[in-house]
Amino acid sequence: MKRVLVIFATLSAIIILSTGAILAQSTTMIATIPFDFSVGDVMLSGGEYSAKIVGGSLLVLQSKDGGPGANVLTIPITIKDPNQTRARLVFARYGDVYFLRQAVWPGYDHAYETSKSKHEVEIARNRNNPKELILTGDSRAANLPR
Repeated sequence: MKRVLVIFATLSAIIILSTGAILAQSTTMIATIPFDFSVGDVMLSGGEYSAKIVGGSLLVLQSKDGGPGANVLTIPITIKDPNQTRARLVFARYGDVYFLRQAVWPGYDHAYETSKSKHEVEIARNRNNPKELILTGDSRAANLPR
């Protein structure tokens, strides 16, 4: 009986802890990015993009005009203000070169952070600290009518 309770408690904890990842997977962020940027090792043109998390850590960016997109593994990190009301993309800017650094959805206590690419590391060696640029987006639940 004690073993059954331990198994039940463990399964309950897993379900509760995975709820945030499941909800983030069903929420799509729409953002207009007015500049060319890199995400991982992929260079993308400015434009309108959808972003969502798949499988708990894969950030999927898709161009809304049918252009190329990108998939990049992220690291979930705790954020300071889980009560934010807008979705946002955070970029590191070195002069006129931009790198997607983080994706944040409203109402969650974590964000999804990308690792620095080799290209970003090279640029960072030759320039001062990057400036942070934050773009807000529209967050939509994928399964709800809008």
